[in-house]
Amino acid sequence: MVKKFAILNCFKSSLAESESAQRIVETAKKIGVEVGIFTNIKKVEEFKPDFILPFSFHDPKLNAIPTYGLMTQPIKYCIGSSANIRNILTYDGYVTVSNDVRNWLEDITFGARKNTPIAFYANTIGETEFPGIDYSKPSLAYFGTNWDGERHGRLFPILSSKPYMRIYGPPEKWGHINQGAMKGKLPFDGKAVLTAYQGAGVGLCINRKEFMDSQLPTNRIFEITASGAVAICGRDPWIEEHFGDTVLYVDMEKDISTLSADIDAHMKWIAGNPAKAKEIAQKAHNIFLEKFTLEKMLQNLFVFHEEVLATHGLIKTDERSDDPEVSVVVRTGGRPAWMLERCISSLAKQTYGKITTLLVVHSPQEGIDDLEEKYPDINFRIIDTPGAKHATALWTGFRHVKTEYFAILDDDDEVFPNHFFTLFNTLRRYNKAKNWYGEVRLAYSGSVERKHKGFYDERLPEPDLMIPRLSPARLKLFEFFQTQNYLSTEFPLGTCCVLMKSDLLDEETLREPRLSIGEDLYFFNLMCEKTFFAFTGHLTAQIHTHEYGQTGFTTDMDGWVGSRMSITFSTWGRSFPSMGTLLQFRPNV
Repeated sequence: MVKKFAILNCFKSSLAESESAQRIVETAKKIGVEVGIFTNIKKVEEFKPDFILPFSFHDPKLNAIPTYGLMTQPIKYCIGSSANIRNILTYDGYVTVSNDVRNWLEDITFGARKNTPIAFYANTIGETEFPGIDYSKPSLAYFGTNWDGERHGRLFPILSSKPYMRIYGPPEKWGHINQGAMKGKLPFDGKAVLTAYQGAGVGLCINRKEFMDSQLPTNRIFEITASGAVAICGRDPWIEEHFGDTVLYVDMEKDISTLSADIDAHMKWIAGNPAKAKEIAQKAHNIFLEKFTLEKMLQNLFVFHEEVLATHGLIKTDERSDDPEVSVVVRTGGRPAWMLERCISSLAKQTYGKITTLLVVHSPQEGIDDLEEKYPDINFRIIDTPGAKHATALWTGFRHVKTEYFAILDDDDEVFPNHFFTLFNTLRRYNKAKNWYGEVRLAYSGSVERKHKGFYDERLPEPDLMIPRLSPARLKLFEFFQTQNYLSTEFPLGTCCVLMKSDLLDEETLREPRLSIGEDLYFFNLMCEKTFFAFTGHLTAQIHTHEYGQTGFTTDMDGWVGSRMSITFSTWGRSFPSMGTLLQFRPNV
C-alpha cells in the first residue's frame, strides 16, 4: 500500500507545474497519502518515498526507488534528442492520458526489448461540487504563464480589448496586450484558479498544435470543467472524444478576426441562454467527476505501482526452488568496512537468484568475518590473494566460478534489488527471439554514478524554465552496445552491470593478462568475439566515485599506456562485429 510518494519537479516555481504539484499534495492528503515536492534527487532520497513521479523526462531514474515517467509532453519534444529517449527509457513505468503517447512508448520499449507497463493518468483536479454561477453576465477567463513566448500572440491583443476578457498570469509575460484585461498572477495554491473560473463563468481552453498532435490535452479543460464554468475550446480531437458537446468549440485554424467573432458569438449565446449554459456546464462537470478527478487518477497510479512491484522484480517474494544460481566475484581489500558491507547488502536485497559471493581479498580488509552472520542467505567463499594486482584478483575469482552464471561487483559499487531479475529476464527474452547471432550469453544493465560532491546538470536545454541543480547522481552508462566504443578510453560498460554464462570462461578466457590497469576492458574485448551483448534497458547498478584507492586510466596514465598496448596486441587478430543500433543515446543528436 502506498504511504507516500515524491514529485520531482525541475521547472521553476513560476510555471504551471507548481500548481499541478500542489493539487496532488492536497488531494493525496485527503486519502491519507503523503506527497513531497522536490527539485533535487538528494532530498527525494531523504524523504524515502514508495515511488518517484518526475514531472519531466529531463529527470531520468537515478536510484533504486521505482520511478514512473509522467508523459505530459508531446512526442515531438521527446524525440528532440536521443538523450531524451535515453532518459525516458530509464523509467520503471509510464503514466499518460494519451493513446498516441502510449503507442509511441510501446514502440520504443519494444525496440529495446523492455517490457514496461503504462497506466492511464493525468494531472487534473480533485473532486468538486457544482457551484452556483450566474451565466447571464459572463466573463471569459484565460490562464497562461506564456512559458513559450507570446502564445497565440495575434489573438490575445484583440481579445484583451473585449469588455468580458480576464487574463491571468505573470504581468511581464503579457506586455503585448491591452492591460485593462490583465488581472495579474494568482497563487499556485490549488484553489485560486478554480475560484477565478467560477467568478468569470466561462473559461478559454486553447492548446498548442504539437500537444494536440500527440493527443495531449491542456490542463485547462480539467480546471474549467471542474470549476463549473462553461468551456470555450479550440477544436481538439481529445476534448471532442471525451467531452463531446458539453463544451463550445472554435476553429483555431480560422483567421484571427473570424476566430474573435466566433468567441464573441459564444459569449453572447451564454449570456442570452443562461439555463442552457448551465446545462452543458453541468454535463461537462459530470464527465469530469466520472472520469477525470485527481482522486481517480491517483487510485490508478497506486494500483499501477503495486502491479509494477509484483511483476518487475522490485520486491522480494518467497524463495523459489528454480531460481538460478549465480556466482558474484567481489574484489576487496584496503577500503572501509562500510563500503564492503554496502556492496554485500545490495546483493542480499536481490529479489531473484541464489547468490554465491566469491570474495577475492587482495589486501587486508576489515569486516569480512562478520558478513556470514549478517547475511545468512548468501553463500560466501573467501579467497585470499595477498598483494595481487587487480587483474590477478579478478582472474582468480573467475577460476573459482562453479555455477552456470557469474557476475562481477567490486566492493565500492552496488546493485539495485531487481538487478539479477532484469538481467535473467533479458537473457530469456533475447534467446527466445532466436536472432541471427545465436545464443546470447551476456546481459548488461545501465548504471548511475554517484559522487559525494555531486554533479551539476550536464545539460540544461531550457535555462529560462528549468532550475540549475547540484545532484549526487547522474547517468553513467545507459546505451545499446557498440563494439567500436571499446576502442576509446570512454569505457562503455561497467563490470558491475553484467551477468554472464560461465561457459564463457573457457581455457582461452582464463589466460590471465599481464596488466596493471584496464583488465576489465581486456576481458570485455574477449567477450565481444564470443557473444552478443544484450542490454536490459533498465538502470540497476550504481558506481561510486570516491577517494578510497580508486584506480583508472585518468589516475594512472603511465600504467594505462603500457596496458593499452598489451590489450591492443592481445586482441590484434580478433574479429569484432559491430553490434550497434541505428539510434544511440548521445546528446545533441
